[in-house]
Amino acid sequence: MDDGWIVQTSGKLRFAEEGIGWRESSSSANSGNRRIITIAAADLRKITFMRAARGHALRFALANMSAHTFDNIPRDLQEPLQKTMKQLYDITMDIIEPSIRGWNWGATEFQGAAMNFVVGNRPAFELPMTEVANTTVSNRDEVSIEFTVPPVPPGRTVHARDDDMLMEMIMYVPGGVNQSALVNDEGDRISAATVLHETIKQKADVGGVPAESMATVVDMLSLTFRSKFNLDFHKEYCRLRGKTHDYRILYTSITHLLLVPKPDDVHWLFTIGLDPPLRSGQTLHPFVTFQYDREEELEMTLDMTPEKLESRFNGRLNAHYDGPVYDVMGDVFAALTNRRVVRPSISFTGANGQVGIECSRGPNEAFLYCMERAFFSVPKPPVIIPHADIDSVTFSRVGTSSGGTATKSFEVRILMHNGTDYTFSSVAREEYPHLEEFCRVKKLKVKSAISDDDDFDASSGDDDGSASSSDSGSDSGNPSDDLAGDSDSDADEERADVVVIGANAPAESAAAAKRRPKKKVKKEPDAAA
Repeated sequence: MDDGWIVQTSGKLRFAEEGIGWRESSSSANSGNRRIITIAAADLRKITFMRAARGHALRFALANMSAHTFDNIPRDLQEPLQKTMKQLYDITMDIIEPSIRGWNWGATEFQGAAMNFVVGNRPAFELPMTEVANTTVSNRDEVSIEFTVPPVPPGRTVHARDDDMLMEMIMYVPGGVNQSALVNDEGDRISAATVLHETIKQKADVGGVPAESMATVVDMLSLTFRSKFNLDFHKEYCRLRGKTHDYRILYTSITHLLLVPKPDDVHWLFTIGLDPPLRSGQTLHPFVTFQYDREEELEMTLDMTPEKLESRFNGRLNAHYDGPVYDVMGDVFAALTNRRVVRPSISFTGANGQVGIECSRGPNEAFLYCMERAFFSVPKPPVIIPHADIDSVTFSRVGTSSGGTATKSFEVRILMHNGTDYTFSSVAREEYPHLEEFCRVKKLKVKSAISDDDDFDASSGDDDGSASSSDSGSDSGNPSDDLAGDSDSDADEERADVVVIGANAPAESAAAAKRRPKKKVKKEPDAAA
């Protein structure tokens, strides 16, 4: 049987005057917890009997625009079921024959929370709008539809390597149809692809999605997409709603939470690591970075009772938050994902008293942070470099100025065990002794091509001043030994490549807190349980 296009388990379907019930079989249940689905007779709106991949299927359309589909039903049960539906619920069961010609040219029809692709007045396939993660107009005549990752089946912790998942579909919609005559407020012509795109975005909200939001934070600046988003917090996922992008991020897909201060003393950067990454056309985004003003405050009240918060999140999530926006967002995501927010190491401070080092990574500006168990570079593109995977760290002089004296910057090259290397250039020479000392403390192999004649403060270097090295610490001890505080339980929950590090940044003064402006929070009505 199949429920809501996703879960595929076997069970028994029963009919009564009060409604319909389905119970998972004991052989398919996980640890004895057998799932039960009930449908009240008053909620039924339409019943359809159709051919499916496994035998035939019964589809029940409900009053709230959702549907339940049960397949693997024998063909010879069509007439008995038709009589039963009419007798119990006074609904005539529709018999639908799908299109099996294999044509890829047809029309789209929307029915509730589903989009049907119709070929010759027969449905070819159906797409659930509730599973749409994002839709964009890739060019004038093409609409890209991206889907969320289905939840892991019961009894498993990850998807199997041979699992097939529909992640993206591109539909070609030429402009030579009636909708192309429409115009927008500016008088510009709207193509048929744009009409389909806007309809999918609207239908993707069917099913009471806005009402299920616990809270909404508006105008979140994303450096990844270079635009502002409204962020909706739901029970199982958060939703990013922008002018051109609309994404759903499952809390189970979040692997990293990193919060770092920007060296400009004005902003904080909050980075979310994702697996699987977000897709924007052919571009993958494994990290999403937000930028917040240091002086800005956020007051947020979740639209859930304390009893529901306690039962669902085990006391991790509070009903009310008030403080610096970067702290509030970090605390909320930490509670929803049950992951630790990673901050810079307290054992490193740069030459100017900052924990971040301004540099360049390729043609892009970057900020390099020294963490307890990794290096972290942000914002474009973000990268996490675990200490345990580093083969060596090389400091080298870039060149000399026109006068023949040493330049005021140097280059850091990090070589990994797998042969990958990361190069950070335009690092101020005052940062050299601090970086070298941090690498030695972390027992990373250091190679320095900077000599005393280069006018660098290399007091922490070796006596010969040309090259130095120390044994890597990745082969001795457990990486979890570098965790700060009581982090044993958190370390067990993290994946092998997840960096869990650092301690909280120093608190700001009360005077600075009073100067922070309040940020708007949009409250949504509480949804029925």
